[in-house]
Amino acid sequence: MPIENSTEGAVTYTYDELLEADVKIVGEKYLRITYSILSVETDMKKVRKLYSHPQSFAQCKEWIRKNLPGVELHNVASTSLAAEAASWDKFSAAISSETSAAIYKLNVLESGIEDSRQNYTRFFVIGGSDTLPTEKDKTSIVCAVRDRPGALYNLLRPFHDAGINMTKIESRPDKKKMWEYNFFIDFIGHKDTTVVRQAMEKMKEELIFLKILGSYPAEK
Repeated sequence: MPIENSTEGAVTYTYDELLEADVKIVGEKYLRITYSILSVETDMKKVRKLYSHPQSFAQCKEWIRKNLPGVELHNVASTSLAAEAASWDKFSAAISSETSAAIYKLNVLESGIEDSRQNYTRFFVIGGSDTLPTEKDKTSIVCAVRDRPGALYNLLRPFHDAGINMTKIESRPDKKKMWEYNFFIDFIGHKDTTVVRQAMEKMKEELIFLKILGSYPAEK
């Protein structure tokens, strides 16, 4: 599951899904992302409609502005679905991978259209059970704090006191309560180690909700 991109930030849909899904994060991967323009057409000038995922559009927005100004943008759930749509829709194209071009028998009109050559996406590897501690782990959690002054500070203080490196914090609106937020936090360490267990016990004093999304080997 894509969780964040180096140029466009968090993939909010994934955060919302992780909150509800009964799965465990068992790994992470950082992948260099490249995009191509795929179409049944052979001439870019004939393209009137462009399919892709919203994140892909965002990562290629400058190329689109310069090369396909005025084209209709149609959001779909994935870049593979974009390629499928372009395969039957004349005068259209997809922002997708060259692998999709082979699958759907599309022409590659241009490659490497992403705006940044340092375009990386972090992915979570999803499984059904916990992983054992290794020499270098991360843990991801989601929580909600009590509505009182200093709650977020008090939530994060156990990390500082235990010398735990917090690598990311992301807030997402609570879908059930207006103007309340859930906090997604990544930090170094495995949930089954003593230092992390003790820190999380202290955190619970400030929480009304806590879900451990998983502990997993850190790639970086």
